[in-house]
Amino acid sequence: MKELENGPISTRRCTDIPCCLLFVVFILGFFVTAGWGIQNGDPNKLVVSWDEAGNACGWAPGFEAYPYLYWPEIPGEDVMRDVQAGDFESLYAMLGQGICVS
Repeated sequence: MKELENGPISTRRCTDIPCCLLFVVFILGFFVTAGWGIQNGDPNKLVVSWDEAGNACGWAPGFEAYPYLYWPEIPGEDVMRDVQAGDFESLYAMLGQGICVS
């Protein structure tokens, strides 16, 4: 068997170059998008709690003295059952009742 003298595959070549180039383009696009978001947006809004009226707790004007978010009701068995069944409406309704407190 003359064709197997150098191993089972004698004509090997690199096939990952297109995938590597696509990955580099993706990473560059990620950095461009993130840079644009930081330059034109406000990253602090991602880590701030929001009450039911859309006020940022501890950050919005007039709410600096109220840094914490309080939910007056904890999720009950019915809410947890709905979430496990894939229905998130009752959870969204409960989470939309938050109040900024000190």
